[in-house]
Amino acid sequence: MFDKIFEKLGESFNKEKKLLREAKIYDAYVLLKKREEAEAALLSGLLLIIMKTRKQRVEIVNSNIEIGKELLGEDLVYEIIGTVYFNEENYLEASRYFLKSIECNPGNFISRYNLANIYILRKDYKNSYEILKQLYLEEPENKAVKHNLELLKSKLSK
Repeated sequence: MFDKIFEKLGESFNKEKKLLREAKIYDAYVLLKKREEAEAALLSGLLLIIMKTRKQRVEIVNSNIEIGKELLGEDLVYEIIGTVYFNEENYLEASRYFLKSIECNPGNFISRYNLANIYILRKDYKNSYEILKQLYLEEPENKAVKHNLELLKSKLSK
C-alpha cells in the first residue's frame, strides 16, 4: 500500500519513505506531523492505525478522505476506516465501512472477509458462511478462510 502512495507523491516524501522501509514507523510519523500537506496528514493517520494509537485515528483519516480516495482508491479508504473500528470493537461502524468498501469494489477481499468475521461475532452464521464460501472459491488455499468455513459448518449443522 505505501509503495503505491509514495509512487504518487514523488520525491518530496523520500525521507518518510526511507524511514518506513527501515521499519521506523514512529520516526516517519513524527516527520509527517511536521508537514502541512493533506497527504502528510493522511499518511500520519495511516501510521497511527499501524501503531494502534487510538488518539484521533479515524478523525485524521476521515478528515482527509478525499486525498485518500485519490491516493488509494475509495474502497481501500473505507476498508482502512472499517479496520480501525473493527480493532476498537465497534462492529456496527466497522460493518458500515466494510459495506461501503464492497459497494465501491465488490472484489475487495479483505472487506468481505472482515464483514464475514463481524457476522460470526453477531452469530449471523448463514450470511458469514455465504461470504466465506465465495472467498474460498477465490482463494482456496487461504487458511483463515478455510478455518472459519469449518467452524461455521459445525455451527450450521446444529
